[in-house]
Amino acid sequence: MLARYGYLNPLKTVLLVCDMQSKNREAVDHFTQVAQNVRKLMDSVRLLGVKIIATEHQSDSANAHSAEELNLYERDVPIIEKTKFTMFVPEVQKAVGNEIKTIVLCGIESHVCVYQTAVDFLTNGYNVHVVVDASSSRSLTDRTYAYKQLASYGANLTTAECIIYALMRDSNHPKFEDVKQIFLEDPPDTGLVSRSKCSEQTDH
Repeated sequence: MLARYGYLNPLKTVLLVCDMQSKNREAVDHFTQVAQNVRKLMDSVRLLGVKIIATEHQSDSANAHSAEELNLYERDVPIIEKTKFTMFVPEVQKAVGNEIKTIVLCGIESHVCVYQTAVDFLTNGYNVHVVVDASSSRSLTDRTYAYKQLASYGANLTTAECIIYALMRDSNHPKFEDVKQIFLEDPPDTGLVSRSKCSEQTDH
């Protein structure tokens, strides 16, 4: 129950990195900045003992592999290819395992693959935390309303730094100083402020 409200057990949590492929760099809003936050997430959760799983959507594009700055291969992150939009496929379910109760989800696109992944894990009884500054779409409208829908379904909307501190819980955590160093640099602008203003104008 505590995980539903943001208190996470690292041993029962997995980070899912959805389709952060270079082919989408030019099309997806704030891709480079989002990738920076994905990298921070991966660096931090690795220190905290959280499992990481990534997917790549199958494509004939020469840039179909995950963005180089994520260094997934060097980090030994398992990469699972898929054709479905959702990450809730047998290969990912097997990699997640039976002990995991909480999904921390980031990647692209917010309104397609991230959205469908979140819905599928929610409907199968998992606590789902969508990292909004580590995911994006091509348009602000799609991104905005995907998050709104997911929140209405029971997903937790969070940020990269927020979720990491929820995993640590205590400044006495043995990895606190290491993790703090990762987040010392100014957070990148991932478009959330402008999106929020756009949403407020639309709703009035």
